[in-house]
Amino acid sequence: MQQEYTQPLVNPIESDRNVFSLLDGRAKRTSGESLVEYVGDDGKWKSFTATQFRDKVIALAKGLIAHGVRLGDCVAIIAHTSWRWTVLDMAFMSIGALTVPVYETNSPAQVRMFFNDSNVRMAFAEEDAQRDKIDVVRDPCTDLKEAAGNPIVRAEVERAVNKANELVSQAESIRKFEIVPDEFTEANGMLTPSLKAKRQVITDHYKALIDNVIYAPKKS
Repeated sequence: MQQEYTQPLVNPIESDRNVFSLLDGRAKRTSGESLVEYVGDDGKWKSFTATQFRDKVIALAKGLIAHGVRLGDCVAIIAHTSWRWTVLDMAFMSIGALTVPVYETNSPAQVRMFFNDSNVRMAFAEEDAQRDKIDVVRDPCTDLKEAAGNPIVRAEVERAVNKANELVSQAESIRKFEIVPDEFTEANGMLTPSLKAKRQVITDHYKALIDNVIYAPKKS
């Protein structure tokens, strides 16, 4: 049996505050003090004041908005840890976007998996080698609707179906299939709380599609 526990809210939460609010507050309190220090290309230590760092975050955030990044969008970073990574991360969060961190050592196949799973809208790469990974996976990374109609995706599914059919009799084999452009979740009623498929719900929802697959005229 599932049990729920609640705790009364002690301090009110301001809905319009996020991590950027901490940076902005720091800039207002100690605007001229060093906030971020790093080693420059010349090997010498350099720094940004809180105000300088905040202004970089704001400028980048404005650029993201101008390029169509919106609340809830996922944006990826493929780079080593640096002050630039932090500026990007804070700019994403300041406009309500979500950071998808990718290790610079990840392979193109892993990058594709991360991008597809997160439905990444935009990606930033530290260098040409990392940008090449993005270019390799750019076309296959689509949303569910586009993926459902993508011939490459269909070919992969068909390959998997044919392989599965080798393990069963002809009567048990899958002869026709369709790819639906929808995600099955508990929220939309397709899955149970234990993430099992609700067969009747799914059957009712896709009745027209199922009838078309089963009763469509055979190709001559």
